[in-house]
Amino acid sequence: MDTAINATTKQIVVATFLESDSSYLDIAQEKWYINPLEVESFDTTKVQDISTVEVKWKKGTLDIINFKGTQYNRAPCFWIPNKEELGINVVPESREHKEIKTWIYNRIIQKNLKFKYSKVTKPYNYSNIITLDDFEISYDKIGIEYTIINNTYQRADIIIPFKHRDKLFGCGIVIEIQLSKQHNSTTIDRTNDYGLKGYSLCWLWRKDFAALNYLEGVEREEFIDVKTSELDLLPMGIILDEHHDIILKDIRLESQNLSRMLDIKLEEIQLATTEWKAAHTPIVLEDKCSSCGGDLFYKTGKYGEYYQCNICKHSVSIGKKV
Repeated sequence: MDTAINATTKQIVVATFLESDSSYLDIAQEKWYINPLEVESFDTTKVQDISTVEVKWKKGTLDIINFKGTQYNRAPCFWIPNKEELGINVVPESREHKEIKTWIYNRIIQKNLKFKYSKVTKPYNYSNIITLDDFEISYDKIGIEYTIINNTYQRADIIIPFKHRDKLFGCGIVIEIQLSKQHNSTTIDRTNDYGLKGYSLCWLWRKDFAALNYLEGVEREEFIDVKTSELDLLPMGIILDEHHDIILKDIRLESQNLSRMLDIKLEEIQLATTEWKAAHTPIVLEDKCSSCGGDLFYKTGKYGEYYQCNICKHSVSIGKKV
């Protein structure tokens, strides 16, 4: 399991980077409870309250050699010592989730997670690089498939939150792994949404990966990896700046559509009012013209509604005495 609840702090803690959290210096001595959100089902005859079940933290396995001779590390996790005895079934972890977790864990502990956020071409050709060491990272909150809410919901594949907001990079870094085809408009919308939520964004596409065996039907264990150590990053500030015109255009279009809808409604109201008045206003008054005694007929014009004599053209506004 990825998470557990600490008995003292009552906080949900992520196992992956627990060793980097100064709040838990003696992990083995801490008491941990199961996170109910990670439980799919349990035997109610054996467990009265699932939140009281204790779990243990398992240290990551270091320096594993896979069948290709590649050395990597397996991420730490929490486990239930008496899981079968209590009839507990945890939410199954997909192979994709497991391999993504292993990949991000390895990159971070090996200090090999670098982001390229701008480039210089003249007179020299180089990129400006940042690493996680440039920020104060909330290692206990690094997560996979976390939901971010701000008017809209977004599920981030990987989120690396900062302890303090940065003026250019925002509240943290989100890594989105997009292996299937995606419309450009969808990419723009999702990028904008992350920027508006305060996060910098790194897109990883199918072409960026050197190994994705869980998609290729390979049964042997193999962690995913990307082709380069420097990942392209869109800083939050750049996202908001680059897409400023798009956001304004959307606002203008929305305002325009609302304005047009209001105009249509006003026309409908005016038409209905005119029809009602016509239906309830006599065409010819019983009273005669005070000037010549002619008939007074109902009229409308630029000055409103009125009655006019058919002989001398004397006019009387509606509501006034004849």
